[in-house]
Amino acid sequence: MATSMIRVEGVGTLTRNFKRTSFRMSQKLREGMEEAGKFLKAESNAIAPIEDGDLIVDSFVDVSRVSKNEVAVTVGYGPPGSPSADYAIPQHELPIYKKKKVAGRRWKFLEEPYRKHKNKMIRMVGEHASKGIK
Repeated sequence: MATSMIRVEGVGTLTRNFKRTSFRMSQKLREGMEEAGKFLKAESNAIAPIEDGDLIVDSFVDVSRVSKNEVAVTVGYGPPGSPSADYAIPQHELPIYKKKKVAGRRWKFLEEPYRKHKNKMIRMVGEHASKGIK
């Protein structure tokens, strides 16, 4: 029976470098997600209803670690306890507000910019992630 053996040197260094790169990439992914979230918030605020102004003031971006390997970004309006908490969902979802366009302001003010710009936001995150590899 013929056998062969391959010896690889530097595995420890490779592993350390991979962990370091993985950590940097994780940080850059988080930064990219935050940038994309802020971009979406700005695009959404540009068309959100402004009847009393609270909706835009109460808009938020939250980037949080969901698990060891997962980060989530939330863009929203009317966090619990805010003046617009009970106002945001009806303004966004109820068709009655579809007819209430005022100077470019409209319903689906979060969903519409997301659909329009999702590929751009994916690129933002990817560009940040690639910086973590370098």
